[in-house]
Amino acid sequence: MRRFLPLLLAILLIVAGGAYAGYWVYAADMVRGGIDEWIAEQRAHGLDLRATDIDVGGFPLRLEAGAHDVTLADRNRLVLQSTELTASARPWRLTRIGYTLGGRQSLSIAGGLPLRLSATEGGGEIRLGGDGRLVAGTITLNQPTLRLPVNVGLLRADSLDLRLADGPGDRPGGDIAAGGD
Repeated sequence: MRRFLPLLLAILLIVAGGAYAGYWVYAADMVRGGIDEWIAEQRAHGLDLRATDIDVGGFPLRLEAGAHDVTLADRNRLVLQSTELTASARPWRLTRIGYTLGGRQSLSIAGGLPLRLSATEGGGEIRLGGDGRLVAGTITLNQPTLRLPVNVGLLRADSLDLRLADGPGDRPGGDIAAGGD
């Protein structure tokens, strides 16, 4: 029996590794399908969402999804743009998603009081409930600049930190807190 113990352990490791690899591929396919479904839902709600180079990877210890040149526009009143967006989670903890915003970031709001917020890069974390609903999140933007309406000027900071927490009870929405340097 002692002679077969190393062989048995090797077979168990190979089976466990194969099962994990199969799980990872399944989860990566689910992430890719979820991204496509989310994009379709946003478009069905009248949002213009565009991105290039959408990819899922990160094997073996992460599930990562990334895209370049991301633009989300709401009938040209609100336009969010990111040069690069990458989100990642551990395959065994899919309810905690970290993300990074690379390159130039901007948020424009047109209308009676036009505003434009830009930043060099950023990142944060999103936490989901068991039902897939957003329960908390953070974002940090580096070197944010807020361009205010005509004759008001610019507001600049080293960083801007925003935190979102789900509201208590059945109340829709949540609480937003801001801070910065």
